[in-house]
Amino acid sequence: MKTRSLEKISKVRQRGQLTIPSQIRRALNWPATELAVKVEPLQDEDAVKIKRITAQDEQVKKPLSERDWKRIWENMRKVSKMGRQDVNLTEFLIADRERH
Repeated sequence: MKTRSLEKISKVRQRGQLTIPSQIRRALNWPATELAVKVEPLQDEDAVKIKRITAQDEQVKKPLSERDWKRIWENMRKVSKMGRQDVNLTEFLIADRERH
């Protein structure tokens, strides 16, 4: 079955949900659920491009800002000083995680 000649009609449902017809999913070997896709509008305002993305594509790495780096170093200094004061680092990490 050629994917280029396969054409189906689908509806955009409530809250903008678009269901990809099962024939299309089978032809493209897409799993039934938990698939990440990139939806991109084309120059023609009524057309979109849908492309399956890999796990590597999903993990877009955002560079840290200068402010983020300063905060990281500041926290590392605090942890370092606390270790000298017999502070339990496990308790510190648990408390830190609960604040986020």
